[in-house]
Amino acid sequence: MCRPNVRTKKKTQNEIRADRAQQALQYYRVAGLREQGVDDETLIADLLTDIRHLADRLDLNLCQIDGLAYLNYLAEAGLKLR
Repeated sequence: MCRPNVRTKKKTQNEIRADRAQQALQYYRVAGLREQGVDDETLIADLLTDIRHLADRLDLNLCQIDGLAYLNYLAEAGLKLR
């Protein structure tokens, strides 16, 4: 099939990051929960809960990791800590 020469808008790094997270979440929905009808808010809450269990198993400080992730998010989004 031949496609016309159509220019597509290049995605920002943050859009690419969000796409990656959405793909991981979709995988978790199918492989982890095996529940197709779960809304996104519940799905994210369940994934975060499972990540907490994993951090416990690995003896990691999730609060510290989450703080670092939040600072990274602020920097990537061009926001400042309040």
